[in-house]
Amino acid sequence: MKSLNIFTNKITYLLFLILITISWLSAIRSPNLNIEYISNDLLIALLVLGLVIFVILKLFPKISKFFKKWQTLAVCSAIVFGFQLYFVLSSSTKIGYDVTSVYNAQWQPDDGFIKFYFSLNPNNLNILFLQMKLRDILGLGLSWQNLGLLTLALVDLAVVFNTLTVAMLNKKLVLHSIYIQLTGLLVFPYIIVPYTDTWSMFFVALYLFIFILANKTEKLSLKIILTLFLGIIAALACFIKPSAVIPFIAIVIWWLISTDKIFPRIILLVFTLLTFVGTTYTLSNKISGQNYITITPNKSKPLLHFISIGMEGTGGYSLEQDQAMMRAKNMHERNEYSLKRIDKNLKQMGPVGYIKWLLFKQKNNTADGSLGWMADGNLAEATPKNWIQNIYYTTGKYIKDFQFVAQLWWIALLTFIFLGFKNKTSGVQFFRLALLGGFIFLLIFEGGRSRYLIQFMPCFIILASLCYPNTSSLLKGFLQVIKK
Repeated sequence: MKSLNIFTNKITYLLFLILITISWLSAIRSPNLNIEYISNDLLIALLVLGLVIFVILKLFPKISKFFKKWQTLAVCSAIVFGFQLYFVLSSSTKIGYDVTSVYNAQWQPDDGFIKFYFSLNPNNLNILFLQMKLRDILGLGLSWQNLGLLTLALVDLAVVFNTLTVAMLNKKLVLHSIYIQLTGLLVFPYIIVPYTDTWSMFFVALYLFIFILANKTEKLSLKIILTLFLGIIAALACFIKPSAVIPFIAIVIWWLISTDKIFPRIILLVFTLLTFVGTTYTLSNKISGQNYITITPNKSKPLLHFISIGMEGTGGYSLEQDQAMMRAKNMHERNEYSLKRIDKNLKQMGPVGYIKWLLFKQKNNTADGSLGWMADGNLAEATPKNWIQNIYYTTGKYIKDFQFVAQLWWIALLTFIFLGFKNKTSGVQFFRLALLGGFIFLLIFEGGRSRYLIQFMPCFIILASLCYPNTSSLLKGFLQVIKK
């Protein structure tokens, strides 16, 4: 078992280092950083901000202590939350594609297109019923704004659980983690998109927190109780977005290869898998027995379809293949069509070509710091009416400014992870494994844009927080060398 653990850690470390290097290099070369596209207003603001920071650091070299106070942190958190709330209340709008179909199904389930859509995409029944249930519990009417408020709550709760996870692993890094997340929230307009990406993020953050807590707890009885909840929450994450189960798979692998006492570990693993399978089975039966929307059997897209579209173009959505799925008469035809496309692409590329393709796709999957904001949704239909919409709406005057700032934050986040390569502690290695699973999943299946990373953001955040000291030390050493 020890040799397996060592082998897995080495493979994880090597593969992760390769992929995160590609991501980092791609991010710093992103067209989002083209200074020609940003407004003079942002350029002046950045120059003034840089000058102010330089002067303050020179005049008050101990100013950093001010930001280490909990009072300062509380004020910053309140400001960011106020900004988020204002954004949702002033800018919630119709979002296109799948999001609109889920929204419309909540008031016109008998519509012909709705029946057709959910027959093709029955997996989205899960997010539909979850939204309806939460609105019913909270007494909220159907509106884009109300769904935006629910999304805001789930995203911010994910931040809370990310912070608690970091606190359990290293209390000294809590403040750094919070500031990383607060700045991230300012460049995360997806809080007005009530869809599986943002909603699953909360459940991933929650079950990762439960996992770390279970590992930290000494009492076996408490560990068992926590693992019961772990399986349930992981099943809920998978229920909302199947790929959100990837970090849970990392948990299972971690427990399988662990060198800790075998008996308690196996007990935890068994209880976790039992509750996961039991919850998944219950939810699946609940959905299959629904009569809210009439579903045509055997119309759904097969797994092979998402592998097939992940091998062409940019590695993302393909209108041609989507239409082929609609035309196919049954599941057999869909599988046959997708299998032929996969076989054709593999033969054309060959082994070396396919590896090159995967490296190219890793760039497409991870380079964009705006998380594919311009690639998805129907925001282009909305006309900006105020300053904040002009920043975040895709037709806004300052949308390039948003992309530029978002890219800077993304590069900073990836840098914390990338330059933290010397950190090989157990906690860091686990989150590398979880994130590596996410990378590999997106390389094999539909990807092509960084929106699909949102579900894995808890892994990014926690890993960046844990690697911060190593990155900081490396950068300080680099600056000292330059000064000499």
